[in-house]
Amino acid sequence: MRPVNKRRQRYHIVPQMEIYDSIPRVLLPYITTTTQPDFHSTVVNTDELGFRVSHINKSIVDSRTWWDFDERAVVIGGSTVFGIGASKDTTTISSQLGDLTNTAFLNLGIRAGNSTQELIATLPFIGESRNIVICSGINNLLVNLQSIGINDLYGPLFAEEVLHDLSTYSIHEIRESLKSTLKNINTRTILNELSSRVISLLTGRGRIINKRRDSSYRPIEDAFNQALSIQCRDLNFMAKAMPNKDRLIFISQPFGEVESKNRTIEEQQLFEISDSMQGSQWELMKSQLVDMWPRYVADLRKFCQAEGIEFYCLDDLQFNGWTFVDRVHLTDNGYGQIARFISSKL
Repeated sequence: MRPVNKRRQRYHIVPQMEIYDSIPRVLLPYITTTTQPDFHSTVVNTDELGFRVSHINKSIVDSRTWWDFDERAVVIGGSTVFGIGASKDTTTISSQLGDLTNTAFLNLGIRAGNSTQELIATLPFIGESRNIVICSGINNLLVNLQSIGINDLYGPLFAEEVLHDLSTYSIHEIRESLKSTLKNINTRTILNELSSRVISLLTGRGRIINKRRDSSYRPIEDAFNQALSIQCRDLNFMAKAMPNKDRLIFISQPFGEVESKNRTIEEQQLFEISDSMQGSQWELMKSQLVDMWPRYVADLRKFCQAEGIEFYCLDDLQFNGWTFVDRVHLTDNGYGQIARFISSKL
C-alpha cells in the first residue's frame, strides 16, 4: 500500500492527527524551534509564544493568563506533554491535571524539543510555580542518536541541519530573501548574483561554510552517554533554580515499544502504519531505542535519587484500554491515566 494511503488509514483511526501533522514548527526566541504561535483549530490551540493552551474549570491557562491564578504549576516535556494525539486541549496531561488538583497547570511541552529547550522554556515560571513536573527523556536519547555533531557543546537539536544551513547566511540576508521574490528582482541583478555565487563556489572565497561531521562519527554508546549527561545537567540546573526542590518531580515518559500492556487492535494498526510510513531508517532507530531506553531510565533514576529529586517511570504504569496513537504519543484515555498518576504524587 502506498504511503499516502497509509496516512489516510491513520487519519481514519485518529482523525485529530491530520491537524497535528499540519501544525508548522517555527523559529522563535529563545527556545529556537517551537510550535507556531497563535495556531487555532478545533483540536489544538497555541498562545502567542507557541505553548499549547490548557483549561481549568472552563478557564483558559496560557503563558499570559497563568499568572492570574492563585494555584500555579507547570508541566514540562516534549510532544507527549504538548499532547499530540489528544482530541482537544482539555484532554492533555496539563488540562486533566488542572481538573484533578484545582491548580492551573501551564503546558510547556515543546514538540521535537530537547531538555535544554525545556529548561529555557521554564525560566520565567520557576520562581512562581508551586509544582514543576517534568515528563521527558526520550527526545534527548533520540536526537543524540541521529545527530551529525553540529551542536555538541550545548547539545544536539532536531532539525540541526536546517539551522546549520541558515547559519551560513546573515540574519539580514534571510530577512531580505523572505521579503523579495524573483518577480520583484530585475534580470541583471539575478545574473550578477548567480555569477558571484559561482565564482565563490569555484574559488572558495566569500561565505564561510561550517564544516559538518560525518553522520557516523559518534559511536552509539557515546550518543547514549552524551544524551544522559545533558539531561542530568539540565535537570540539575532546574533543581538548583527552584525555591523548593521538593516541588520538582521527574517522570520518564512512556515508550510504547517497551511498556508491558497488551496492545489493543487500534494500537496494533497504528504501530504498523507508523513503521511503514517511517521506513527502514526508523526500524534501525527503533531497535536502538528499545535496547537503550530501559538503561537510560535506570540511569536517570539513579541520578535523581542521588540528587534528592523525586522520580517515577511511566513504563511501570499499568495502562488500560486504548492508550497510544503511536509509540510516544497517547490518546485522551492514555493522557488521563498519566494525569491521575501524577496527581496522586503531588
